[in-house]
Amino acid sequence: MIRPAAVVRETWSLYTPLERRNIAIYIAGIMMYKFGLEAFNGSVIALATNRYDELEKKTHTSITFQRVGILTGLNQAFQCVGSILIAPLIKRYPTKNVLACAVLIFGFMSSLLLILDAATGGKFRPSKHPHDDFSYYGDYNTDAMIPIFCISGVVYGMVELIRRVIPRDLVGGNVQKLRRMDSLVHIFYEISGTAGAFTTALALIPHFGNNFSFLITPIFFAAAAILWWFVNDGVERSAAPLVLESQPTYVKAVAGGFYLFFESCWTGGKIIFTHRKFVWLLPGYAVALYGHRYLENAIAPAIARRYMGNSAWAQIMVGGSNFGELLGALFVFMFTNLVNTPMPWLRIDAIALLIVWYLPYWHPPKNDVGQAWIVAATFLPISFGWAAGDVSLAAYIQASLTRIESQTSNVSALGAVMAFLYSFYIVTYAIASVCLGTYIDRVSDRNNDEVQSAIFNVAAVQFTVISVLVMTATFVPKGAFALNPKMLSEQPLDTDLEDEEFEYVPGVQVRSKQSHDSHEMVRAGGVTTPQADLLATKSNYELISSGEHLEMGLQFSTAMATGVMMKRATHRAAEQARRDRMKTAMVDLAEFLLDGEVTFGSGTTCFVVMRGEANDGEGDVKDGKKGEKGAPGEKRTVNKARLIEMALEKMKAQETEIETLRKELQDLKASPDQMDTTE
Repeated sequence: MIRPAAVVRETWSLYTPLERRNIAIYIAGIMMYKFGLEAFNGSVIALATNRYDELEKKTHTSITFQRVGILTGLNQAFQCVGSILIAPLIKRYPTKNVLACAVLIFGFMSSLLLILDAATGGKFRPSKHPHDDFSYYGDYNTDAMIPIFCISGVVYGMVELIRRVIPRDLVGGNVQKLRRMDSLVHIFYEISGTAGAFTTALALIPHFGNNFSFLITPIFFAAAAILWWFVNDGVERSAAPLVLESQPTYVKAVAGGFYLFFESCWTGGKIIFTHRKFVWLLPGYAVALYGHRYLENAIAPAIARRYMGNSAWAQIMVGGSNFGELLGALFVFMFTNLVNTPMPWLRIDAIALLIVWYLPYWHPPKNDVGQAWIVAATFLPISFGWAAGDVSLAAYIQASLTRIESQTSNVSALGAVMAFLYSFYIVTYAIASVCLGTYIDRVSDRNNDEVQSAIFNVAAVQFTVISVLVMTATFVPKGAFALNPKMLSEQPLDTDLEDEEFEYVPGVQVRSKQSHDSHEMVRAGGVTTPQADLLATKSNYELISSGEHLEMGLQFSTAMATGVMMKRATHRAAEQARRDRMKTAMVDLAEFLLDGEVTFGSGTTCFVVMRGEANDGEGDVKDGKKGEKGAPGEKRTVNKARLIEMALEKMKAQETEIETLRKELQDLKASPDQMDTTE
């Protein structure tokens, strides 16, 4: 019963006072951003739906949901473009400054529709205005909304990418801190999203009309930018020259970003379709994500406009969906140890998708807002299962893919797979939303705005297919047939990588890439290499970010900074490099001290196969103790902590010996007549 309180206390104590301040400011800004975003997206979709319905009265041809599909599909496609364009900027400037500027630009883009409507005669919705009379709209070509919404998608993609990058700047590279912060931010993000959706549907659109209901968006975006400007990331940056001679031009960087993004997609596809333990991610992640977005962006507007006669009420349904996401994320945050794999959550999601089967047979009374709340309540469990599955599945993807290496030096496995999955979702949504929207329009024309038969296919049948695909995917990996699997593909993911990399495998020796003989001794008590000198000035993370990773022998692609949710791979690659360096040093140290073939096991165990003669060496050990000689080929064990102690003892002994020899040498130099000069 005290578990939630314990989680909160543990999370609070995990951060320093500066980090708490930064997190508080960042969360306040992200809530402002999300509130304004919900007002913008919901209002624009409702506005487009109403305007195209008005156009139908003149042309007698319905294109409403086809155009809404184009509007939302292109917006999401242009988000990918925005994420690529922003990558070179976050390499050169503080991330929080780029984020603040990007959200300001987003606010300006959102105001273009307000300016366009006002300039063409649009005004606020008059009080007691007839419900289906939209004469207060501005007089402009409705298709003009599409390019404006596309440009907004570019800036939207910029903000969304930076939003996934900045946590590392705020709390550093500690994985536990990052996970807790990501969960905490997601919870408050959905709280604001739920409030924004309900406020838009129940207050802003009825009062201002959906042509001006998003006038709060630029204000909230500006407030978010101001808040984020005061974040102190604590990252020391070297002063860059006025002219960035060492950096590629922006155009060149963007072109390279596009190339590497497509290479990532190609590599990710190969990884997914050639591994049993990854092939299920296509339906389990990408198809499930498509279903969730189609539910909010296509089915909700169709139900609101055709079933209930009020497009604004789609935001009530979206609000219920957002609240379900909030509960799903909160449940995973509080009770993360109850479920070890994403499979139970995905199965819940697959079953919950079947809830939409009531929609084709439902004939609610029009203009009754209570019916919208019923739909919102049914969307809640669907989004609960999806959000819980999405959070746990993202963690699974990150954990499992960091344990393999891609076959190309330009991209990492994690970034490549995420790029492929997200691109698959974007393409699927862009095509399906237009085609299915056209189908809904044709059914609406034939049946006098009755679309139940269309909802039967686009909702009930389509979501049943998605449900079957997702449910089937949960049985593909090895060990997934259990109700609550403890492990997938016989791969434990609940341990740190450094322990797994040293895991003992009989007959397989973990050898260092370089022996201790290859190190250059430059002074007493110290070892240095060019890589060590480089690490003394910059961390692995900074080397990757600045493009100097090849000097460290790191195989990492800058494409990870160009796609959605890719920047986290940068941190993981830096951590992997640190662990590899530690492993190499530990193996060198053990072989130097113990005179044997060394293999590190999990936990604190070190395995040694003696290679000297029976009476050779003075470092033979048994169970971590000196004094017992070992025969060649004999296996010994030593504790890793004991290994460090032995190294320290040897250094102290050598210091004492060196000091003794130095004194003897000084004595001999002081008394040359005592030196033995006989041959």
